[in-house]
Amino acid sequence: MTEEYESDVMSVSYLKERNTLCLVWKGSEIAKDTDYKTLLMHTSELIRKHECDSVIVDGNMPEHLCDNDVRWGRKILVPALEAAGLHKIVFVGGIRGFDSLKLNDRFVCLDAANLDEAKAEIPKVFKPSPEILQMSREEAVSYLGLKDDANDFAIDEKFWQLSKRYRGDDTPESEQKLADVSCAYDIACGRRDEVRKETQINASRRKFLGKNASEWKTYFSYTWLRWLIIAIAAVCAFLLVKQIFFTKAYDCSVVSFGHFDYDNTNMTASLTAEGYTKPYVTSVDIVVPNDQNQSSNAYADQTFAAVMSSSPDMIVTDDQTYGYYFSYLADMSTVYDDLKDYLPKDVYDSLKPVYMSERDSVELSNSYIEDNVINKDIEDASDYSDTPVMVGLEITDPDMIKKLGYTNLWPDSAPSVVIGMYCDTTDVATCEKVMIAVLGDAI
Repeated sequence: MTEEYESDVMSVSYLKERNTLCLVWKGSEIAKDTDYKTLLMHTSELIRKHECDSVIVDGNMPEHLCDNDVRWGRKILVPALEAAGLHKIVFVGGIRGFDSLKLNDRFVCLDAANLDEAKAEIPKVFKPSPEILQMSREEAVSYLGLKDDANDFAIDEKFWQLSKRYRGDDTPESEQKLADVSCAYDIACGRRDEVRKETQINASRRKFLGKNASEWKTYFSYTWLRWLIIAIAAVCAFLLVKQIFFTKAYDCSVVSFGHFDYDNTNMTASLTAEGYTKPYVTSVDIVVPNDQNQSSNAYADQTFAAVMSSSPDMIVTDDQTYGYYFSYLADMSTVYDDLKDYLPKDVYDSLKPVYMSERDSVELSNSYIEDNVINKDIEDASDYSDTPVMVGLEITDPDMIKKLGYTNLWPDSAPSVVIGMYCDTTDVATCEKVMIAVLGDAI
């Protein structure tokens, strides 16, 4: 990964001696999205790569951000920085226009008069030298001044002697030497290899909500009191959810999931005008696949599972996302034929049928697993049907998409939405009625 990024608006560089990033704004105005959004997402990746917990923001920063920048910053950038491990931001010259992102709610934000003062807020970090990190156990033992057959006791004694020698001297040379000796000790005593082995084992274990069984056990042992409180809250939430979902507090449901901003005002108005008094219209921002430097919300999958429990009458997604959720989509061919009798001709003609087979879906999932998941078996796609199924109706007209309330967030893809029907729906007539009400007003 590149350590420095540059555009007409800003630059990003990695300061190795303090293990931090420096973002320099070159002008008071923010230009095109690609001039700063891509670089800021690269910043989150560098934070994760180097395990930084701080950044410095310097230069002639903008006085204010437009609404689109604020919305993108709150929904995409800030969660990405937080998930990467960012803890502290030092602003040279004050936070200025970035106060609209409410960074103080997520991070420690400090002011500095100049770059040197900002660096002083971040202590120097000494990491082991690259040649030490690559050592074998035998090389590490030799580096500590011991023979190849040295036992654990001898290694511990030697490390204690060396660390005592270098810890008493605060010079940069001694600090670096202490970091190298500590790394060599981890290798010599086998700790590094144990961590690597455990990491590989954990990566291959079945995970639930991002953690395997061992990780959940450790997590709960330290957070049982918090989870007791959460459990009580969950019971209350369950009673509320039961009241909302199982007593049918809504009379129709539309669930959107994909990488877009969504305003449900027009869609809700269309359904209300159709006679629905309590329409349930919601959206989840899901980034799958993440191949355009976009960041996914850490709780997107859980939120998606929750909203899908409403058994939606209509599903809305986008052309980048629908293939990964093939199993949630029903055959739309009959509905498509019926819509012709009720929708205006220009609206009906703008709907492009989208086809996919079970085999296509499995092959797509296998490709994603191969690129993103370690030690996970893939399915044999030849076991599945290759018969195409009409899984949705795609809309690419920007005006219609905007009227429906969607703003595409994929930076390298043209705007699109895909209208579909939930696979477990039991009321196709209501699905058709909801689609007719929504699409009929999208002109």
